[in-house]
Amino acid sequence: MLEFINTYILGNLTPVFLMAAGIYFLFRLKFFYIRHPIKVLSAMLEKNKSAGISPFRAVTLALAGTLGVGNIVGVASAIAMGGYGAIFWMWVSALLAMILKYAEIVLAVSHRRTDPVSGEHYGGAMYYIRDLFNCRGHELCGILLAGVFALFCIINSLTMGCVVQINAISRSFMGVFDLSPVLIGAATALVCVFIISGNAKKISGFTEKIIPVITLGYLGVSVAALSVRSDQIGDAFRVIFEQAFDFRSAAGGVLGFMFSRAMRLGSMRGLMSNEAGCGTAPTAHAASDTNSPSKQGFWGIFEVFVDTIVLCTITALVIIIGRVDGYENDPMMMTIKAYS
Repeated sequence: MLEFINTYILGNLTPVFLMAAGIYFLFRLKFFYIRHPIKVLSAMLEKNKSAGISPFRAVTLALAGTLGVGNIVGVASAIAMGGYGAIFWMWVSALLAMILKYAEIVLAVSHRRTDPVSGEHYGGAMYYIRDLFNCRGHELCGILLAGVFALFCIINSLTMGCVVQINAISRSFMGVFDLSPVLIGAATALVCVFIISGNAKKISGFTEKIIPVITLGYLGVSVAALSVRSDQIGDAFRVIFEQAFDFRSAAGGVLGFMFSRAMRLGSMRGLMSNEAGCGTAPTAHAASDTNSPSKQGFWGIFEVFVDTIVLCTITALVIIIGRVDGYENDPMMMTIKAYS
């Protein structure tokens, strides 16, 4: 029963609903980020004079929760299960995820609270869920749904929210250096305790320094790996587009969405990578000292672009060009061998 719910209800219908919401906001907001990219970029680069958590710090805090496993394991598992065409559908899901994340960040900043003593901002999906029902006279319903969402966030952070991450880390160290997963888990836990022992401002200060370094470092390694076989990059893009519309593995589904295994897995892994629609990133963005919910939402668009369009794509190219066989059941080692 649990497997049926996870596979056919959560695994299939959730991406459909999230992408449908993305399409709604895309038309509702008239494709503004596609029509006016320069205006979006200039608004993001405006200086913030606040001494609190800057908009950039907030986005690095949000990126700290998304970069990594989704870009590595998510891409490799999408290719292993859905073929190279899954990458195309990751791009499609990213375009919809951009506006979806923009919308939830705007809501989070608009409905956030401010601590009367420290002056620090805090908020998230649980607050705008409650406000939505309160203004319509359904206060009890708002409290219950907001409470359920917050409870699920806590449960997820203690289960799959961290299990997926540490599993990828431990498997990579075990596969390359033959180190015990218990040892890696204990070392990672100590590092996490050190980082999260401070308040949100200290955590965001750490992510502001480390996330750009990690991102640029990963890009550098990826470019180096691709330069070895640069003549095959064009063929990699060609096979992505060829397999994206291969419907021979059709299994049926809702509104034709499930007609392609590549489409289903690509969109699911794309949403796993950037976490759009999950309600987690808005919590980090709500702590920003920005005065404009819309401008902070632009950073959400940038977040998805970096996470899925840039990093996931470059990972996929390395894996496709590397042509690693025999690691279909171990996405982490598939990626490591491709980079090797």
